[in-house]
Amino acid sequence: MVNQLTQTEKLADATRAAMLALGLELFSPSAASDGVTAVMVPGGIDGEKLVKIMRDEYGVTIAGGQGEMKTDRKLLFDAPRFKEVEDVCLE
Repeated sequence: MVNQLTQTEKLADATRAAMLALGLELFSPSAASDGVTAVMVPGGIDGEKLVKIMRDEYGVTIAGGQGEMKTDRKLLFDAPRFKEVEDVCLE
C-alpha cells in the first residue's frame, strides 16, 4: 500500500511539473491533490474543444469545469499523458 501511495505521489508531482513546463497555470498549487491535477486553460484555447480532441484523438480523459466553475477556464488531468496543449487546440 505504501509503494502504491508513493507511486501516486510521484505521478502527481510529474504531472504538475509537466503542466508548469508547458507554461500552464495550476488551479490551486498550495492545495494540490495527488488524485487529480487542475490547470487553467490558456487564453485562445477552446477548453470544450480541447476536452473532445484529447479524448477522441489521444485517448486522454480530461474534464472541464463543472457547475459554478463551468464558465471558468479549468481542466482536470488525471494522468501525465498528453501532447502540448498549444499543438492540440488553438482557436
